Amino acid sequence: GEIGVESAIAGDWGVPLGLIVADSAGVEEAQALLPGVRSVITKISHGESSAECFPLIDILHKIKKAGYELAKDGPCVKAWTHTGEVEMRFTFNDGRYLEVLSELYKNDFIAGNVLQLTGLSATAIWADYWQRKLFTQKFIANNP
Repeated sequence: GEIGVESAIAGDWGVPLGLIVADSAGVEEAQALLPGVRSVITKISHGESSAECFPLIDILHKIKKAGYELAKDGPCVKAWTHTGEVEMRFTFNDGRYLEVLSELYKNDFIAGNVLQLTGLSATAIWADYWQRKLFTQKFIANNP
């Protein structure tokens, strides 16, 4: 997920995830990757189209408190680092983007909607993916 990708990229540079501010699903994802990471839940997710939201003033207070604790005590977890080759899988929803991306890079798809990239670091893979994304978007714009 997004939190894993960002934590892995930060880990490439020795930077730990200090604080996650997200809905309950995002905090759960972060806690599964980095148990003990500081977190603030902004709302309880009840699926794709519903959530139990908390008052803004309460969330702002919790974020301020967590930020203060982070500044005072430092991160609760170490940087998420990897050794050896890194693999990332990207799963896409159906649509024109997937159609074009999978045609342009068919050798890197391991399933109909799953792109798999490998490299020496999460940063390198993410940079590779973004170049592919930009090329695909440009292709779509020029070939509607």
